[in-house]
Amino acid sequence: AYGDGEKVGNFDLDYVRLDINTHSILKESYSVGIGAKAEYYKVASNFTMVNIPENETNEDDFFFSYYAFLRVDSHEKAYYPKKGVSLYGEYKLVTNNGASLDGMERPASIAYLKFQKAISVSPALTIYPKFYGRVIWGKNIPDFFMTYTGGIDQTDYFDIQIPFVGLDRMEMATTNSFVFRSDFQYELFKNNYLVLKANFGKLTDDVNNSLDEGEWIRGIGLTYSYNSLIGPM
Repeated sequence: AYGDGEKVGNFDLDYVRLDINTHSILKESYSVGIGAKAEYYKVASNFTMVNIPENETNEDDFFFSYYAFLRVDSHEKAYYPKKGVSLYGEYKLVTNNGASLDGMERPASIAYLKFQKAISVSPALTIYPKFYGRVIWGKNIPDFFMTYTGGIDQTDYFDIQIPFVGLDRMEMATTNSFVFRSDFQYELFKNNYLVLKANFGKLTDDVNNSLDEGEWIRGIGLTYSYNSLIGPM
């Protein structure tokens, strides 16, 4: 964690997850499913600031959640596609005891949506618009389930992150996050790609007032990568 460019503390996270789900595949490109998770996390933080004594805190808890998801993917290849659409949507209920969340008489609700479409402009140039959205309904939402925005790519380890070019990974924490992004993907020569990534988004704490309240963010970046046999490098 940083303040005014200076490191003021750090976080250490221990995370264990048991995830059980079942799904059906329809016409190869579509799948729907349901699942349940048991999650344990422990966050230890240590902050040292000028004129403030060193402060160490520890937070840990168990959570049980239930979710349903829809996945669509018609891209012709996994990396740097030139055509096709992908969509992933998930709705999740989060509880402490299987029935409700502490401080509420019901579970907290979390909705997540990711949409991508590859548009080939020429044999070398592809425009790849994307949308990411994550919304939370409920009170006393634990920090672990807040929406964290930042990072060029999406991590496979946590479903609480929304990628955003121009911010460090998981840099900003809010309840809700909406990000619009376009990648301008140019193949310089075989398997070598130069990608201009531009995005903007809005971070809000009250989804009902998202149009009037919240913080607008924007960023841009340029990457070069090689699509190897084991994936992009």
